Parts: sequence; structure tokens; C-alpha cells
Amino acid sequence: MTPKEKAKELIDKFQSRIKEYPSEIYEDDIEFQTARQCALVAVDEIIKSNPVTEQGSVFVRNFLYWESVKEQLNKI
Repeated sequence: MTPKEKAKELIDKFQSRIKEYPSEIYEDDIEFQTARQCALVAVDEIIKSNPVTEQGSVFVRNFLYWESVKEQLNKI
């Protein structure tokens, strides 16, 4: 899955969870922005929980992938 696809998937998952708790406060754009912020928090936690140790290791590739997902979330 590309970082862009993962970013969209995370937003969709958070947005669907937000919709489970209907409120007059949430409108479509607010739901989307809230979901995007939740996804950014989740990605930051993933990045922090996987420290980079060696060049070329799986950790480095995972770090780069999640950094790319974060970039895509910031572009959406």
C-alpha cells in the first residue's frame, strides 16, 4: 500500500468512528479534519514506537514509510 493510500485509509477509519457518535457539532469538513488530526497522532505514535537503529534495516524502511504517510496526511 502506498503512503498516500495508507493516509486515506487512516482518515477513512477515524472518520467512520467519529460518525458512530453523531453530534450536531460535527459537519463533514469538521469530521474530516478531526479524523485527519487523529490519523496524524496515530502515525506520530507509530514513528516514536519504532526507533531507527541501523541503515538499511527494516526499522529504517518502516520509519521512511510512516514519514511518507505523515507527509501525505499533511497534504490532504
